[in-house]
Amino acid sequence: MAQINLSGIEYFVPLIGFILVFVIIYAVLNKTKVFENLWLELFISFLVSTLFISVIGPLEYIQAITPWFAILLVSLFFILVLTGFIGDKDDALKKWVGQAFVYILLLVFIIAAFFVFSSMITPYIPGSGNYGSGANKDVLKLISWAYESKTAGAFWLILVSALASWILVRSGKKK
Repeated sequence: MAQINLSGIEYFVPLIGFILVFVIIYAVLNKTKVFENLWLELFISFLVSTLFISVIGPLEYIQAITPWFAILLVSLFFILVLTGFIGDKDDALKKWVGQAFVYILLLVFIIAAFFVFSSMITPYIPGSGNYGSGANKDVLKLISWAYESKTAGAFWLILVSALASWILVRSGKKK
């Protein structure tokens, strides 16, 4: 099987990041109509995207997230193609088979992602044999903070409060 060397694309990643941020900022400004002036929308988009790629942190973030976004789009395309086979909503058998196929496909995506990316994930999973080896120390601090009893207690308190609020609002609407 022939392999293609795409290592030269790394020189274009800052430009691609600039264009991506510019398009997103412009689209948001244009859609929300925060500014009615087209020139101002373009200028702010250029300014924000220039600042975004000038600072190392956001640039690295865009460089890390863009391939994942592309994978998500390709996966979503496959899922949408497969859901197109579900057919009419009246035909229950077709619908059931189509839905089962989509769920199996999602399971395959999750399992494949686990096998492909397990070497990157296991250093961050507490209790695993590789916990902490070769992992980013800042991320490990965040994970250990998340597993502290105070943090877990706060999370559960917020979750229970949100659930109780939702139940109270829902029961108040029925009366």
